[in-house]
Amino acid sequence: MNHYNLIEEKYNNVISGSENSMNFYSLLWPRWLYFVPEEKKQALVWSEQISENKELETALHQLTLTVRSVFGSDFSDGILRGGPLVEIFTSFNDPGCIMTTATLLGMSYRSIGQLDKAQEFIQLALSHSEKLSPSNPHEYYQRVTFYQAAELCAHFKNNEKAIEYYSKGLNFVSDNPDFSARFLAGLGTIYMNECKWEQSLQYLEKAKEAIVGTENFMLVAKVLSDLGVFYYKQNNFEKALQYHEEGLKIRIENNLVGAVITSYIQLAEIWLEQNKTEEATRYGTMALEQAEKLNVQIKLFESHLVLSKIYERSGNIEKAFEHYKKYTQCKEKVHSEESIRKMEQLNSSHKIESMQQEKEIFRLRNVELKSAMEEITESFRYAKRIQKAILPSDKTVSECFPESFVLYKPKDIVAGDFYWMEETNGTKFIAVCDCTGHGVPGAMVSVVCHNALNRAVREFKLSDPGKILDKARQLIIAEFEKSEEDVKDGMDVVLCGIREEVIYFSGANNPLWLIANGMVTEIKGSKQPVGKHVNNFPFENHIEYIQKDTCIYLFTDGYADQFGGEKGKKFRYKQLQELLLSVHKLPMKEQHEILEKRFNEWKGSLEQVDDVCIIGIKL
Repeated sequence: MNHYNLIEEKYNNVISGSENSMNFYSLLWPRWLYFVPEEKKQALVWSEQISENKELETALHQLTLTVRSVFGSDFSDGILRGGPLVEIFTSFNDPGCIMTTATLLGMSYRSIGQLDKAQEFIQLALSHSEKLSPSNPHEYYQRVTFYQAAELCAHFKNNEKAIEYYSKGLNFVSDNPDFSARFLAGLGTIYMNECKWEQSLQYLEKAKEAIVGTENFMLVAKVLSDLGVFYYKQNNFEKALQYHEEGLKIRIENNLVGAVITSYIQLAEIWLEQNKTEEATRYGTMALEQAEKLNVQIKLFESHLVLSKIYERSGNIEKAFEHYKKYTQCKEKVHSEESIRKMEQLNSSHKIESMQQEKEIFRLRNVELKSAMEEITESFRYAKRIQKAILPSDKTVSECFPESFVLYKPKDIVAGDFYWMEETNGTKFIAVCDCTGHGVPGAMVSVVCHNALNRAVREFKLSDPGKILDKARQLIIAEFEKSEEDVKDGMDVVLCGIREEVIYFSGANNPLWLIANGMVTEIKGSKQPVGKHVNNFPFENHIEYIQKDTCIYLFTDGYADQFGGEKGKKFRYKQLQELLLSVHKLPMKEQHEILEKRFNEWKGSLEQVDDVCIIGIKL
């Protein structure tokens, strides 16, 4: 007897009075995915007929509609329908229905990225699961509850607890191949993340065996996807593509929209690893389009991240930065401090007594802190790669200015300081820029400012340094005006255009120093930043004719502002100028070494206070 006929038989028995309504619903809910649209429609008609003029059955019908919404990826409707049911089933003192409802709500909140709410409802489901007898009408959702708890723990990289819930679920479902496959695949994924490859493949292959002959297409696609991830991590891209494409086909055929997004992202990553950026972009873009339609925050930040990596690899730094910025914004919505705090509650609160609970919370807090720090550091490293891509290479600098040095010391992994070069129509442009802030915020501003300088020269064909800064200011203000906040970010700049024996200079707050024959010439910049300012005015242009062996120095304020020495005072510009005067006749490589050594000696054990950037060029 197929699933639909079985449900029809139960419906007739309930109507005739030979069975109670829960027998109908306990078979209907787990089988919902197996029905074709017409069968689902008829099942809802039966459910509505059963519920007529009966308070409990009306609530059970609403729970059926919640099942329909959640498994149809309409999570907002699932939350709307399921929300009031917890209180209703509590009034009936029905732990099974409370557990089922709470699990569906947890799944919905997890799917839209509200992990704190997901944890709250899965915790509620776990607590009511313990009240049920070994054989009860809600066994299916008991299994789902264990699975969802394990998945949440795995998401927060609490592998120990995830293994505990997967194993508990596996022991609970030894007679059910579908659920066995879910828990086996979950264990395989955890061991994969721990780089225990042999154990991982062992569990994933067992999961693959368990799904043979199943009608659960959602599960089949997931196991295939997990195997695809395994082979991707083993750099076996041929097998990875094979498994992911098989899984994607099933997900598209059955309109599993959320899972389709996951497949698109995974395929984008595989193509990216093979440097097939066109294919990678296609899948990444499809993932983002679907994620935006569903407004699923987790899928949104994953889509933006993979697209950022793709555009970085393609050399489109502006788009890479744009997607990286959106990735961080989406991720912040998902991974809040409240989410982590409630994760700790989920894993420890309902089973550990006072002293044990404190010990467990301390351990979990450290696990989560370590995980968060690893994630933050990885974000910093990725931001560094994006920033490194905008900086001129050592080869580019040396080819353009054979006698030169660059002293570049970010305070953090990434910096607000950057330097920029461009050559057009015989003029070599070079700039040293100090953006608002340091670290990731400074680095993000630096990409906007770098792109503004590029556009001013490449797109608007400007060659006058003052006009370049005027246009860059206009572009930067326009970019930050897209934000709802009043953003005043910008940069201080030293910008030179060098053509034969002439220097064209314009600056924002910072000066340019020229040293020749033991004499220092300082050319001051305009007293305003390149960005939003109280009274903006055109940037002033300066022209200097130079003699042979003149050294020019472009710098930010980080070196002069560094605290150190015997009294812990600032190094200051006067001392920096004296230092440059003493070394300007030396080869540029030696100048670099002396400047770096002096800085480190001055700083000593004190913290570096700001990014440092100095460029010296002998003309």
